[in-house]
Amino acid sequence: MEKEILFYRCFSENEKGRNGIFQCAMAEYQSHWLRLLFVIMILLLPMIAQAQTGLNVSPYFDGRFNHSRQVVTVLVKGKPLKPYKLELYRSMTFDGDMPVIENIEQAVLADSKAAEDKETGYKNGRLLYGFYCFSPASSKKKVLRYLFYRRNESKAYVVYMEGNASLEELKKMFMK
Repeated sequence: MEKEILFYRCFSENEKGRNGIFQCAMAEYQSHWLRLLFVIMILLLPMIAQAQTGLNVSPYFDGRFNHSRQVVTVLVKGKPLKPYKLELYRSMTFDGDMPVIENIEQAVLADSKAAEDKETGYKNGRLLYGFYCFSPASSKKKVLRYLFYRRNESKAYVVYMEGNASLEELKKMFMK
């Protein structure tokens, strides 16, 4: 009986004289579509978060500094990076007096232990700069990952990149 009423409501004309089948189907399946959308979003979340997977600096790239006046964040993907043999470029520039810089430096030092290739410089026992190259985050994506850190009295810079450029090519770009 209930199905007959639903069928009748779906295929009968509504007050404005139009067929109400879409409205009926929408109401009946709305919760199913919302569940499907939720599942799709959950499945895509690891792909978004995969960029810095396994690195100690990854929590600092989560967007918490996007609206800070003391931090400049940059995110570039795709075509603009092709001439540089890169697919992803993320950077943060911090004012030198921010306490979080000490934590970031410690995270960079921890990440440096897993680097396949690196070049570092120290001054008075502090990390002044570091260029690091890491293996791909997954076996599916065959791009290298790079981390650049630089600190002086007034600023600290953290740059994360993905691509197929050599560490030497990237160093040349940063020295310009």
